[in-house]
Formats: sequence, C-alpha cells, structure tokens
Amino acid sequence: MATIFKDYGTGGAGLNPAPGTATTNGSKRHPPLSKVLRDQATDLSEIRTALRSSGAVLHGARTAAITTPDASGAGGALTAAQVLLANAIKAAYNAHVALTPTHLAADATNVSSAANATDETSAITLANELKADFNAHIVSGTFHSVGGAGGVAAPAVIATADASNTATLTALLNAMKAAMNRHFASGFAVLHVAG
Repeated sequence: MATIFKDYGTGGAGLNPAPGTATTNGSKRHPPLSKVLRDQATDLSEIRTALRSSGAVLHGARTAAITTPDASGAGGALTAAQVLLANAIKAAYNAHVALTPTHLAADATNVSSAANATDETSAITLANELKADFNAHIVSGTFHSVGGAGGVAAPAVIATADASNTATLTALLNAMKAAMNRHFASGFAVLHVAG
C-alpha cells in the first residue's frame, strides 16, 4: 500500500515526483502516481466487496432509472400514460434482472412474461405480475446480498394494493416506478480496474 504524504505533488513539476526522490519528509520517498492509483483502485474494490456482501448495497452496479413520466391525466390520455409506463417498467425490470455482475446471478425466475400492455385491462394484468415478480426478486438472497453479514434486512417490497381499476392501476404503476428506481440505484457506479 502506497503512503501518500501531505506534501505529495509539491515538487513543482506535477503530481508525480520521480520515484525515490527525497522530499521535505526527509528519508521518506514518494511513490509513483501509478502505484497510488492502483492501490486506491484495489482499496475501492475491497470496500465495494465488503459493502455488497454485508447487504448494505444490493448491486454490483447501478441500473439506469425508469424515466417515463408517472401515469396521470384522465380518460384516454390516462390510459395511454398507463400503457406507456407499464411497458417501460416491464422493459427496464426484465433488463435489470438479467444483469451480471450487477446481481450475484441473473434472475431467470422472476422475469415478467405477461404480454405488453395495449389497454387498461392488459396494463392491470402486467402491473400485477410485475409487482409479484419484483417483490420476489428484491428479497432474494440468490440475486442480492440480503440478510448477509451484519444481519442487513431485505429491502421493503411494494405494498401498494394490486390493480383492479383505473385508480388502483395508476397508484400501483407510480409506486412501482418509484420502488424500482430506488432498487436500481442501490449499486455502485462502475469501477474500471485494468490488470
């Protein structure tokens, strides 16, 4: 592990003094910048592994958020918004569960198989299936480090009632989008460490 002294980079020529060059620290030597960066990348990777195995962070990497607007409006505009959001949630969710190393293993069990929504009735069917699939996926120790060292509890499932009409469909879709975006964000930004 490289030691970084307070006067690192004060040599006037930049951040990378010549390896072994004496400094104001007397006999202490500054390591090359390349060693410092490699050591920091190793440390970050070890921290990442520890956080993930403790369950404090669910994913090895983040998944892009669902950006489709919440379902709102009235009449035909609301139905169109519901259909659009239900299909966007399905696409994002199915893509998310297949990702490794985001997950400990790809989730082929809790994939949404309902047809894409084309109207309110099919959106209700799709939304209810997505809720069940997501709730099973999010608490699984097969795909996430939940209940790991430190006894970290599984994340909260979507508790919003199943959809059965226009109002309950709107509530479920908007709650599902928010819950999935929180879940998708529970991961690390991508860390690139080359050999």
